[in-house]
Amino acid sequence: KPVLVCNNLIVKDDANIDLNPEFVFSTYEMGGTWLVTARAGSPTYQRNELGLNVVAGRILNTTIANDLSTITRLGGDWVYKYNERFKFNNQVFIGETKTSTSGDFYTLNIQNNMDFFSGKHWMLSLSHAINSQKAIDRDLLLYNSSVAGSLTYVFSPHTRLRLNSFYTYIRDANETQYGALIQFVTGLGKRP
Repeated sequence: KPVLVCNNLIVKDDANIDLNPEFVFSTYEMGGTWLVTARAGSPTYQRNELGLNVVAGRILNTTIANDLSTITRLGGDWVYKYNERFKFNNQVFIGETKTSTSGDFYTLNIQNNMDFFSGKHWMLSLSHAINSQKAIDRDLLLYNSSVAGSLTYVFSPHTRLRLNSFYTYIRDANETQYGALIQFVTGLGKRP
């Protein structure tokens, strides 16, 4: 979650609507949620990496407010690296999502990432994700896809400044979401 969020950045053509930007700090309450992930695969120093992934947890539902979902996923990933300049990553997960208000769903999640490194300090990342959920006991298909991009300036191996942008299409709501954010990432503590 971001530390600081700006709400009310909505463009409306109605002159009677006055929405001023509002900055609020995020809350980090766990609310009974948990998530466990595990991966077994080839070593990370190889040019081609293959992995098997398991995910299980109880997380907040992203489409229904105040609803918890129990998820189980099994998936695989493939990472291809070309020297230190290019990295391509594919992930595919299948599983089940159980919610208390929406019912149970079969799920398919796909994510593709590409990272391009330029010189010592610049990195460009592109990502595409698809989330599809098919209701188990009725005729309902929920589908959304997202495209994201990130331009990163690398100060050191553990300190980076990123400009991130995203665009999401939610088919069942016929809704699009988009935005941008600045992210500062650093590590603290002694390093080997």
